[in-house]
Amino acid sequence: MGLTRLVGTPEARAAEIGVQNSILEDLKKHAEIKKLRDSILQVGFLPIDRVVIKALDSGKYIVLEGNRRISALKWILEDYERGELTLDEKMVHSLMEVEVILAEGPADAVDNFKFLVQGIRHIAGIEAWEPYQKAVAANTLYEGGMEPNEIKLALGGGISVRAINSMIRALRALKRMEEDEDYGV
Repeated sequence: MGLTRLVGTPEARAAEIGVQNSILEDLKKHAEIKKLRDSILQVGFLPIDRVVIKALDSGKYIVLEGNRRISALKWILEDYERGELTLDEKMVHSLMEVEVILAEGPADAVDNFKFLVQGIRHIAGIEAWEPYQKAVAANTLYEGGMEPNEIKLALGGGISVRAINSMIRALRALKRMEEDEDYGV
């Protein structure tokens, strides 16, 4: 994978176009990037977690956290520039103007910050929702006009259409039961 190759690459070379293109091509082969790309195309880029960057001596920047998100954005923009995708100007602008956190300070402080941010995301992980919260989210998106397949894509493809439909039906059954005078709470 490209990021594995990047680990041994001196930081000064990481910003080179050839290195960047090689890494992006490697990342495109992985399903997680395609899911993320599809999700962004479905609902836009949601800046929930900031991308973290640091400045290089060359005046360019290197991504410390958010490589997959930036790779998905680059992939979409490449396809758009080649005429393979049609995007409205608002979407193009949102993909090109991503808010970031610039890690600054002494090298050891930047490294500590980088590992704290990465540790929160990749070691401790983001806590998964319980089934009820998942069902409420799926049902809210459905009632907002999205079809189950669109919900699947919007959520990154990590859930099947069948599971989405089951959650929606189960939540609706629970609501009907709660409203029933014999069984309600």
